[in-house]
Amino acid sequence: MKFRKFLTIGIAALTVAAFSFGLAACKPETEDPGKNPENPGGDTPVTPAEVTVEGGYGVFEAAYQVDFCMNLYEDGTYYYNQYTSAIYYGTYTAEEASGTDDQGRTIHYTITFDDTVDFGEGPHNIVTDAEGTVYLTGIYDSMSLATKDLPKQDEPYDEVEQTKATYYSTNYMEDVVSIQLTTTMKFYLNNVYGLGMAGASGTYTEEVKEDGSVVYTLTDGEDSSKVFTLTMNGANGTLEGGDLEAPYTMTSINPTLVVEFEMTGVNSWGASLTLSCYDDGTANMQIAIPGTPEFSDGLGTWTYMANGDYYVITFGTTIYTAENDGEGTYSFEYTIANANFGGEKVVVSYKNEAEMVVYTFTYKNDWSYDLGTEIAMTARAEVGAESYTFTGAIWGGVGTLTITLAEDGSVSVVADAESVGAVGVEVTTGTWEANEDGSLAITINGNPYTATVSE
Repeated sequence: MKFRKFLTIGIAALTVAAFSFGLAACKPETEDPGKNPENPGGDTPVTPAEVTVEGGYGVFEAAYQVDFCMNLYEDGTYYYNQYTSAIYYGTYTAEEASGTDDQGRTIHYTITFDDTVDFGEGPHNIVTDAEGTVYLTGIYDSMSLATKDLPKQDEPYDEVEQTKATYYSTNYMEDVVSIQLTTTMKFYLNNVYGLGMAGASGTYTEEVKEDGSVVYTLTDGEDSSKVFTLTMNGANGTLEGGDLEAPYTMTSINPTLVVEFEMTGVNSWGASLTLSCYDDGTANMQIAIPGTPEFSDGLGTWTYMANGDYYVITFGTTIYTAENDGEGTYSFEYTIANANFGGEKVVVSYKNEAEMVVYTFTYKNDWSYDLGTEIAMTARAEVGAESYTFTGAIWGGVGTLTITLAEDGSVSVVADAESVGAVGVEVTTGTWEANEDGSLAITINGNPYTATVSE
Protein backbone atom coordinates (compact mmCIF):
# COMPACT_ATOMS: atom_id res chain seq x y z
CA MET A 1 0.00 0.00 0.00
CA LYS A 2 1.31 3.47 -0.86
CA PHE A 3 0.63 6.57 1.17
CA ARG A 4 0.21 9.65 -0.99
CA LYS A 5 -0.38 13.26 -0.13
CA PHE A 6 -3.12 14.86 -2.11
CA LEU A 7 -3.35 18.38 -3.44
CA THR A 8 -6.44 19.95 -2.02
CA ILE A 9 -8.93 21.07 -4.51
CA GLY A 10 -11.85 22.04 -2.34
CA ILE A 11 -15.09 22.46 -4.26
CA ALA A 12 -17.69 23.61 -1.84
CA ALA A 13 -20.69 25.87 -2.43
CA LEU A 14 -19.44 28.56 -4.78
CA THR A 15 -15.73 28.10 -3.95
CA VAL A 16 -13.23 26.56 -6.27
CA ALA A 17 -9.61 26.50 -5.47
CA ALA A 18 -6.93 25.58 -8.02
CA PHE A 19 -3.28 25.77 -7.02
CA SER A 20 -0.10 26.26 -9.02
CA PHE A 21 2.72 28.76 -9.38
CA GLY A 22 1.99 29.38 -13.07
CA LEU A 23 2.91 32.63 -14.73
CA ALA A 24 -0.39 33.16 -16.55
CA ALA A 25 -1.96 36.49 -15.61
CA CYS A 26 -5.63 37.36 -15.39
CA LYS A 27 -6.10 40.20 -17.85
CA PRO A 28 -8.98 42.58 -18.50
CA GLU A 29 -11.32 41.65 -21.34
CA THR A 30 -10.14 44.59 -23.46
CA GLU A 31 -6.68 46.10 -23.75
CA ASP A 32 -6.15 49.76 -22.98
CA PRO A 33 -3.72 51.37 -25.46
CA GLY A 34 -2.57 53.63 -22.64
CA LYS A 35 -1.23 50.76 -20.52
CA ASN A 36 2.48 50.42 -19.88
CA PRO A 37 3.48 47.32 -21.95
CA GLU A 38 5.89 46.31 -19.17
CA ASN A 39 2.97 46.11 -16.72
CA PRO A 40 0.33 44.34 -18.80
CA GLY A 41 -1.98 43.12 -16.08
CA GLY A 42 -4.30 46.03 -15.33
CA ASP A 43 -2.33 49.02 -14.10
CA THR A 44 -4.46 51.85 -15.52
CA PRO A 45 -7.26 52.80 -13.10
CA VAL A 46 -10.60 53.99 -14.40
CA THR A 47 -12.04 57.40 -13.48
CA PRO A 48 -15.78 57.13 -14.13
CA ALA A 49 -18.12 60.07 -14.02
CA GLU A 50 -20.43 58.14 -11.68
CA VAL A 51 -19.11 55.71 -9.12
CA THR A 52 -20.56 52.18 -9.34
CA VAL A 53 -19.71 48.99 -7.47
CA GLU A 54 -19.65 46.55 -10.37
CA GLY A 55 -16.41 46.06 -12.26
CA GLY A 56 -12.84 44.77 -12.09
CA TYR A 57 -10.40 45.76 -9.35
CA GLY A 58 -6.77 44.75 -9.26
CA VAL A 59 -3.05 45.42 -9.32
CA PHE A 60 -0.19 43.93 -11.30
CA GLU A 61 2.37 42.34 -8.97
CA ALA A 62 5.86 42.51 -10.45
CA ALA A 63 7.18 40.01 -7.91
CA TYR A 64 4.89 37.30 -9.29
CA GLN A 65 4.48 38.71 -12.84
CA VAL A 66 0.72 38.21 -12.56
CA ASP A 67 -2.30 40.17 -11.41
CA PHE A 68 -3.98 40.18 -8.04
CA CYS A 69 -7.55 40.88 -9.10
CA MET A 70 -11.25 40.72 -8.33
CA ASN A 71 -14.51 41.22 -10.22
CA LEU A 72 -17.64 42.42 -8.42
CA TYR A 73 -20.75 41.47 -10.38
CA GLU A 74 -24.17 43.12 -10.49
CA ASP A 75 -25.88 39.98 -9.16
CA GLY A 76 -23.97 40.18 -5.87
CA THR A 77 -21.32 37.57 -6.69
CA TYR A 78 -17.58 38.03 -6.96
CA TYR A 79 -14.63 36.38 -8.70
CA TYR A 80 -11.29 36.57 -6.88
CA ASN A 81 -8.01 35.54 -8.52
CA GLN A 82 -5.05 35.42 -6.17
CA TYR A 83 -2.06 35.47 -8.54
CA THR A 84 -3.61 32.65 -10.61
CA SER A 85 -2.54 30.43 -7.68
CA ALA A 86 -5.94 30.36 -5.98
CA ILE A 87 -9.30 31.20 -7.51
CA TYR A 88 -12.47 31.76 -5.50
CA TYR A 89 -16.13 32.57 -6.08
CA GLY A 90 -18.43 34.04 -3.44
CA THR A 91 -21.07 36.63 -2.69
CA TYR A 92 -21.08 40.20 -1.39
CA THR A 93 -23.46 42.98 -0.45
CA ALA A 94 -23.00 46.72 -1.04
CA GLU A 95 -24.53 49.54 0.98
CA GLU A 96 -24.35 53.24 0.15
CA ALA A 97 -22.09 55.15 2.52
CA SER A 98 -20.69 58.61 3.02
CA GLY A 99 -17.80 60.42 4.68
CA THR A 100 -14.07 60.05 4.14
CA ASP A 101 -11.53 57.40 5.09
CA ASP A 102 -8.22 57.87 6.94
CA GLN A 103 -6.57 58.96 3.67
CA GLY A 104 -9.16 61.63 2.94
CA ARG A 105 -10.81 59.68 0.13
CA THR A 106 -14.57 59.91 -0.39
CA ILE A 107 -16.48 56.79 0.66
CA HIS A 108 -19.34 55.78 -1.67
CA TYR A 109 -20.16 52.19 -0.65
CA THR A 110 -19.35 49.71 2.09
CA ILE A 111 -18.79 46.13 0.87
CA THR A 112 -19.50 43.05 3.01
CA PHE A 113 -18.12 39.73 1.77
CA ASP A 114 -19.31 36.24 2.67
CA ASP A 115 -16.95 33.97 4.60
CA THR A 116 -15.60 32.12 1.56
CA VAL A 117 -12.29 34.01 1.81
CA ASP A 118 -10.73 35.90 4.71
CA PHE A 119 -10.28 39.39 3.26
CA GLY A 120 -9.29 40.78 6.64
CA GLU A 121 -10.99 43.34 8.85
CA GLY A 122 -11.00 46.03 6.16
CA PRO A 123 -12.72 48.39 6.07
CA HIS A 124 -13.87 47.25 2.63
CA ASN A 125 -15.12 50.39 0.91
CA ILE A 126 -15.53 51.76 -2.60
CA VAL A 127 -13.79 55.14 -2.49
CA THR A 128 -12.48 57.86 -4.82
CA ASP A 129 -9.38 59.96 -4.33
CA ALA A 130 -8.82 63.60 -5.31
CA GLU A 131 -8.10 62.60 -8.93
CA GLY A 132 -11.33 60.61 -9.17
CA THR A 133 -9.62 57.21 -9.12
CA VAL A 134 -11.89 54.49 -7.70
CA TYR A 135 -10.56 51.91 -5.22
CA LEU A 136 -11.81 48.84 -3.39
CA THR A 137 -10.04 49.13 -0.04
CA GLY A 138 -8.74 46.89 2.70
CA ILE A 139 -8.34 43.59 0.83
CA TYR A 140 -6.08 41.26 2.83
CA ASP A 141 -3.83 39.03 0.72
CA SER A 142 -3.05 35.83 2.63
CA MET A 143 -0.09 35.02 0.36
CA SER A 144 1.89 38.26 0.67
CA LEU A 145 0.34 38.96 4.11
CA ALA A 146 -0.35 42.53 2.96
CA THR A 147 -3.58 44.54 2.94
CA LYS A 148 -4.19 46.23 -0.40
CA ASP A 149 -6.33 48.91 -2.00
CA LEU A 150 -7.30 47.75 -5.50
CA PRO A 151 -7.84 50.39 -8.23
CA LYS A 152 -10.84 49.90 -10.49
CA GLN A 153 -10.01 48.95 -14.09
CA ASP A 154 -11.55 49.91 -17.43
CA GLU A 155 -13.12 46.47 -17.82
CA PRO A 156 -13.75 43.39 -15.67
CA TYR A 157 -10.99 40.80 -15.70
CA ASP A 158 -11.27 37.67 -17.83
CA GLU A 159 -12.08 34.73 -15.59
CA VAL A 160 -9.68 31.81 -15.62
CA GLU A 161 -11.81 28.79 -16.44
CA GLN A 162 -11.47 25.95 -13.94
CA THR A 163 -13.13 22.56 -13.73
CA LYS A 164 -15.85 22.68 -11.09
CA ALA A 165 -16.88 19.02 -11.26
CA THR A 166 -16.51 15.98 -13.48
CA TYR A 167 -19.04 13.13 -13.62
CA TYR A 168 -18.55 9.75 -15.24
CA SER A 169 -20.77 7.05 -16.67
CA THR A 170 -20.85 4.06 -14.32
CA ASN A 171 -19.93 2.09 -17.47
CA TYR A 172 -17.06 4.47 -18.16
CA MET A 173 -14.43 1.78 -18.77
CA GLU A 174 -16.43 0.76 -21.86
CA ASP A 175 -18.31 3.86 -23.11
CA VAL A 176 -15.87 6.55 -21.80
CA VAL A 177 -18.79 8.97 -21.31
CA SER A 178 -18.08 11.90 -19.00
CA ILE A 179 -19.29 15.44 -18.40
CA GLN A 180 -17.17 18.36 -17.25
CA LEU A 181 -18.69 21.42 -15.58
CA THR A 182 -16.61 24.60 -15.32
CA THR A 183 -16.60 27.63 -13.06
CA THR A 184 -17.63 29.77 -16.04
CA MET A 185 -20.91 27.81 -16.26
CA LYS A 186 -19.92 25.84 -19.35
CA PHE A 187 -20.25 22.09 -19.87
CA TYR A 188 -18.44 19.57 -22.06
CA LEU A 189 -20.16 16.23 -22.70
CA ASN A 190 -17.66 13.68 -24.01
CA ASN A 191 -18.18 10.55 -26.14
CA VAL A 192 -21.93 10.60 -25.62
CA TYR A 193 -22.50 9.88 -29.34
CA GLY A 194 -19.79 7.24 -29.55
CA LEU A 195 -16.12 6.87 -28.70
CA GLY A 196 -14.01 9.39 -30.57
CA MET A 197 -17.01 11.29 -31.95
CA ALA A 198 -17.73 14.92 -31.18
CA GLY A 199 -19.81 15.32 -28.05
CA ALA A 200 -21.82 18.32 -26.93
CA SER A 201 -20.96 21.56 -25.20
CA GLY A 202 -22.75 24.70 -24.08
CA THR A 203 -23.83 26.44 -20.90
CA TYR A 204 -25.55 25.21 -17.77
CA THR A 205 -27.53 26.32 -14.75
CA GLU A 206 -27.82 24.52 -11.43
CA GLU A 207 -30.51 24.20 -8.78
CA VAL A 208 -30.22 22.66 -5.33
CA LYS A 209 -33.39 20.82 -4.32
CA GLU A 210 -34.82 20.48 -0.80
CA ASP A 211 -33.62 16.87 -0.59
CA GLY A 212 -30.03 18.03 -1.24
CA SER A 213 -29.86 16.78 -4.81
CA VAL A 214 -28.48 19.10 -7.50
CA VAL A 215 -30.13 19.47 -10.91
CA TYR A 216 -27.98 20.80 -13.77
CA THR A 217 -29.80 22.02 -16.87
CA LEU A 218 -27.44 21.82 -19.85
CA THR A 219 -28.24 23.78 -23.02
CA ASP A 220 -26.38 22.86 -26.19
CA GLY A 221 -24.32 25.76 -27.56
CA GLU A 222 -25.21 25.03 -31.20
CA ASP A 223 -28.84 23.97 -30.80
CA SER A 224 -30.66 25.65 -27.91
CA SER A 225 -33.61 23.26 -28.32
CA LYS A 226 -31.34 20.43 -27.21
CA VAL A 227 -31.43 20.44 -23.41
CA PHE A 228 -29.89 17.76 -21.19
CA THR A 229 -30.60 17.24 -17.50
CA LEU A 230 -28.03 15.95 -15.05
CA THR A 231 -29.40 15.12 -11.59
CA MET A 232 -26.83 14.27 -8.90
CA ASN A 233 -27.61 13.03 -5.40
CA GLY A 234 -24.31 12.66 -3.59
CA ALA A 235 -21.96 10.63 -5.76
CA ASN A 236 -24.73 9.12 -7.87
CA GLY A 237 -26.96 10.55 -10.58
CA THR A 238 -28.62 10.36 -13.99
CA LEU A 239 -27.97 12.12 -17.32
CA GLU A 240 -30.96 12.27 -19.66
CA GLY A 241 -32.80 14.41 -22.20
CA GLY A 242 -31.38 16.15 -25.24
CA ASP A 243 -31.10 13.66 -28.08
CA LEU A 244 -29.87 10.77 -25.94
CA GLU A 245 -31.33 7.40 -26.87
CA ALA A 246 -31.34 6.30 -23.23
CA PRO A 247 -30.36 7.80 -19.84
CA TYR A 248 -26.86 7.33 -18.45
CA THR A 249 -26.23 6.42 -14.82
CA MET A 250 -23.52 8.80 -13.61
CA THR A 251 -21.08 8.94 -10.71
CA SER A 252 -18.67 11.53 -9.35
CA ILE A 253 -16.10 8.82 -8.59
CA ASN A 254 -13.50 8.52 -11.32
CA PRO A 255 -13.62 4.84 -12.35
CA THR A 256 -9.91 4.89 -13.20
CA LEU A 257 -8.91 5.62 -9.60
CA VAL A 258 -7.32 2.96 -7.43
CA VAL A 259 -8.61 2.30 -3.92
CA GLU A 260 -5.66 2.68 -1.54
CA PHE A 261 -7.58 1.38 1.49
CA GLU A 262 -11.10 1.17 2.95
CA MET A 263 -12.45 1.91 6.41
CA THR A 264 -15.63 0.06 7.37
CA GLY A 265 -18.25 0.05 10.11
CA VAL A 266 -21.84 -0.99 10.87
CA ASN A 267 -24.53 1.15 12.49
CA SER A 268 -26.91 0.10 15.29
CA TRP A 269 -29.41 -1.62 12.97
CA GLY A 270 -27.19 -3.16 10.33
CA ALA A 271 -26.43 -0.47 7.75
CA SER A 272 -22.88 -0.93 6.43
CA LEU A 273 -20.57 2.06 6.02
CA THR A 274 -17.55 1.91 3.69
CA LEU A 275 -15.11 4.80 3.32
CA SER A 276 -13.13 4.26 0.11
CA CYS A 277 -9.90 6.27 -0.03
CA TYR A 278 -8.51 6.66 -3.56
CA ASP A 279 -5.02 7.19 -4.90
CA ASP A 280 -5.72 10.82 -5.88
CA GLY A 281 -6.51 11.81 -2.29
CA THR A 282 -10.31 11.75 -2.66
CA ALA A 283 -12.68 9.75 -0.47
CA ASN A 284 -16.28 8.53 -0.67
CA MET A 285 -18.44 7.33 2.23
CA GLN A 286 -20.91 4.77 0.90
CA ILE A 287 -23.84 3.38 2.93
CA ALA A 288 -25.52 0.06 2.15
CA ILE A 289 -28.87 -0.81 3.73
CA PRO A 290 -30.11 -4.38 3.24
CA GLY A 291 -32.76 -4.49 0.53
CA THR A 292 -32.14 -0.97 -0.83
CA PRO A 293 -29.62 0.55 -3.28
CA GLU A 294 -26.35 1.86 -1.87
CA PHE A 295 -25.90 5.63 -1.67
CA SER A 296 -23.10 8.09 -1.01
CA ASP A 297 -23.26 9.89 2.32
CA GLY A 298 -20.34 12.20 1.64
CA LEU A 299 -17.47 13.03 -0.71
CA GLY A 300 -14.23 14.28 0.77
CA THR A 301 -10.48 14.02 0.87
CA TRP A 302 -7.85 12.13 2.86
CA THR A 303 -4.18 12.34 3.65
CA TYR A 304 -1.75 10.35 5.75
CA MET A 305 0.37 12.29 8.23
CA ALA A 306 3.50 10.18 8.50
CA ASN A 307 5.11 12.37 11.18
CA GLY A 308 2.20 11.53 13.51
CA ASP A 309 1.08 8.18 12.05
CA TYR A 310 -2.56 9.15 11.55
CA TYR A 311 -5.02 9.87 8.75
CA VAL A 312 -6.92 13.13 8.23
CA ILE A 313 -10.30 12.71 6.50
CA THR A 314 -12.20 15.85 5.50
CA PHE A 315 -15.83 16.23 4.42
CA GLY A 316 -16.46 19.90 3.64
CA THR A 317 -15.76 21.75 6.90
CA THR A 318 -15.85 18.57 9.02
CA ILE A 319 -12.45 17.08 9.79
CA TYR A 320 -11.86 13.63 11.29
CA THR A 321 -8.62 12.11 12.57
CA ALA A 322 -8.04 8.35 12.42
CA GLU A 323 -5.23 7.40 14.80
CA ASN A 324 -3.24 4.19 15.11
CA ASP A 325 -4.14 2.12 18.17
CA GLY A 326 -0.57 0.83 18.31
CA GLU A 327 -1.39 -2.42 16.56
CA GLY A 328 -2.00 -1.10 13.04
CA THR A 329 -5.73 -0.34 13.32
CA TYR A 330 -6.86 3.17 12.42
CA SER A 331 -10.36 4.33 13.36
CA PHE A 332 -12.58 7.36 13.92
CA GLU A 333 -16.19 8.09 14.82
CA TYR A 334 -18.12 9.24 11.76
CA THR A 335 -21.37 11.23 11.98
CA ILE A 336 -23.81 10.10 9.27
CA ALA A 337 -24.96 13.10 7.21
CA ASN A 338 -28.16 11.56 5.81
CA ALA A 339 -31.11 13.03 7.72
CA ASN A 340 -32.82 9.64 8.01
CA PHE A 341 -30.11 8.51 10.45
CA GLY A 342 -30.64 11.39 12.88
CA GLY A 343 -26.96 12.25 13.18
CA GLU A 344 -25.99 8.76 14.30
CA LYS A 345 -22.29 8.23 15.01
CA VAL A 346 -20.57 5.08 13.75
CA VAL A 347 -16.97 3.97 14.28
CA VAL A 348 -15.23 3.05 11.03
CA SER A 349 -11.81 1.41 10.99
CA TYR A 350 -9.05 0.00 8.83
CA LYS A 351 -6.42 -2.60 9.75
CA ASN A 352 -3.02 -2.28 8.09
CA GLU A 353 -1.62 -5.80 7.86
CA ALA A 354 1.56 -4.88 5.98
CA GLU A 355 5.01 -4.78 7.57
CA MET A 356 5.94 -1.12 7.90
CA VAL A 357 9.20 0.79 8.07
CA VAL A 358 9.83 4.38 9.24
CA TYR A 359 12.32 6.72 7.53
CA THR A 360 13.46 10.10 8.85
CA PHE A 361 15.70 12.96 7.73
CA THR A 362 16.10 16.66 8.45
CA TYR A 363 15.25 19.04 5.61
CA LYS A 364 16.70 22.55 5.59
CA ASN A 365 14.13 24.98 4.24
CA ASP A 366 15.52 26.95 1.28
CA TRP A 367 12.41 28.43 -0.33
CA SER A 368 9.96 30.02 2.13
CA TYR A 369 9.45 32.67 4.79
CA ASP A 370 11.34 30.44 7.27
CA LEU A 371 14.50 30.31 5.18
CA GLY A 372 17.08 28.04 6.79
CA THR A 373 14.68 26.41 9.23
CA GLU A 374 15.37 22.74 9.84
CA ILE A 375 12.27 20.53 9.46
CA ALA A 376 12.07 16.97 10.79
CA MET A 377 10.58 14.80 8.03
CA THR A 378 9.07 11.34 8.60
CA ALA A 379 7.74 8.67 6.24
CA ARG A 380 5.98 5.40 7.05
CA ALA A 381 5.65 2.90 4.22
CA GLU A 382 5.58 -0.79 3.49
CA VAL A 383 8.89 -2.59 3.50
CA GLY A 384 10.27 -2.52 -0.05
CA ALA A 385 7.96 0.29 -1.19
CA GLU A 386 8.70 2.01 -4.50
CA SER A 387 7.53 5.44 -3.34
CA TYR A 388 7.52 7.36 -0.06
CA THR A 389 5.69 10.33 1.42
CA PHE A 390 7.44 12.39 4.11
CA THR A 391 5.59 14.96 6.22
CA GLY A 392 6.74 17.57 8.71
CA ALA A 393 5.40 20.63 10.54
CA ILE A 394 6.17 24.10 9.12
CA TRP A 395 5.59 27.77 10.00
CA GLY A 396 5.39 27.21 13.71
CA GLY A 397 3.12 24.19 13.40
CA VAL A 398 0.34 25.91 11.42
CA GLY A 399 1.15 24.02 8.24
CA THR A 400 2.49 20.77 6.82
CA LEU A 401 5.35 20.18 4.42
CA THR A 402 5.00 17.06 2.26
CA ILE A 403 7.95 15.64 0.35
CA THR A 404 6.89 12.89 -2.06
CA LEU A 405 9.39 10.44 -3.54
CA ALA A 406 7.70 9.04 -6.65
CA GLU A 407 8.30 5.71 -8.39
CA ASP A 408 9.98 7.45 -11.35
CA GLY A 409 12.72 8.89 -9.13
CA SER A 410 11.30 12.41 -8.98
CA VAL A 411 10.71 14.42 -5.81
CA SER A 412 8.04 17.06 -5.16
CA VAL A 413 7.92 19.39 -2.17
CA VAL A 414 4.44 20.71 -1.33
CA ALA A 415 3.41 23.24 1.33
CA ASP A 416 0.03 23.24 3.03
CA ALA A 417 -0.80 26.05 5.43
CA GLU A 418 -4.40 27.18 4.97
CA SER A 419 -4.13 29.95 7.56
CA VAL A 420 -1.61 31.79 5.37
CA GLY A 421 -3.18 30.87 2.04
CA ALA A 422 -0.61 28.30 0.93
CA VAL A 423 -2.62 25.17 0.21
CA GLY A 424 -1.23 22.36 -1.92
CA VAL A 425 1.48 24.64 -3.36
CA GLU A 426 4.40 22.84 -5.01
CA VAL A 427 7.43 24.88 -4.04
CA THR A 428 10.34 22.86 -5.43
CA THR A 429 11.38 19.51 -6.90
CA GLY A 430 14.28 17.06 -6.88
CA THR A 431 15.37 13.45 -7.42
CA TRP A 432 15.94 10.35 -5.27
CA GLU A 433 17.19 6.77 -5.33
CA ALA A 434 17.46 3.88 -2.90
CA ASN A 435 20.92 3.02 -1.58
CA GLU A 436 22.19 -0.55 -1.18
CA ASP A 437 22.20 -0.17 2.62
CA GLY A 438 18.44 0.55 2.59
CA SER A 439 18.73 4.32 3.07
CA LEU A 440 17.25 6.80 0.60
CA ALA A 441 19.44 9.36 -1.21
CA ILE A 442 17.46 12.55 -1.89
CA THR A 443 18.53 15.67 -3.79
CA ILE A 444 16.42 18.86 -3.52
CA ASN A 445 17.57 22.14 -5.09
CA GLY A 446 21.00 20.58 -5.48
CA ASN A 447 21.25 19.84 -1.76
CA PRO A 448 21.80 16.18 -0.74
CA TYR A 449 19.87 14.44 2.05
CA THR A 450 19.86 10.89 3.37
CA ALA A 451 16.74 9.33 4.86
CA THR A 452 17.56 6.46 7.20
CA VAL A 453 15.46 3.82 8.92
CA SER A 454 14.32 4.92 12.35
CA GLU A 455 14.62 2.33 15.09
